[in-house]
Amino acid sequence: MVSIIRGINMNNKFSVFMLVGILAFAGFAPLSKIFINEPLTNGQENEIIVVVNNDLNRDFDDTRVRIFVYDLGMFFHSSGFDMESNSNSVSRFYWTPDNVPAGDYLAKVEISNDKFRSWRHVWLPVR
Repeated sequence: MVSIIRGINMNNKFSVFMLVGILAFAGFAPLSKIFINEPLTNGQENEIIVVVNNDLNRDFDDTRVRIFVYDLGMFFHSSGFDMESNSNSVSRFYWTPDNVPAGDYLAKVEISNDKFRSWRHVWLPVR
């Protein structure tokens, strides 16, 4: 499925978010959507939303979402959460880039616990 979703940034202006497709991992597609305020703006609070989707008939305990921005050495992570079977979870990350040179930065978005690890690379545009 390919879609474009609209969302509200921290200044209550509508911005286009990009949708990153499904990542499959051994029959489990936990990383279903990543919404990024495009582009991220220096000096403003920006929101990155990661939707984790559990389509299986089993629970996952102590699941975590991590985002690592390689070139900047920035690391964001959620606290651990439990996912019931056939459920979704939303993790929100807030970042105010300050004095970050404009450009596109490669980031790894990872969903994991002690039984699985799945990730997706995305570009974070900063203007």
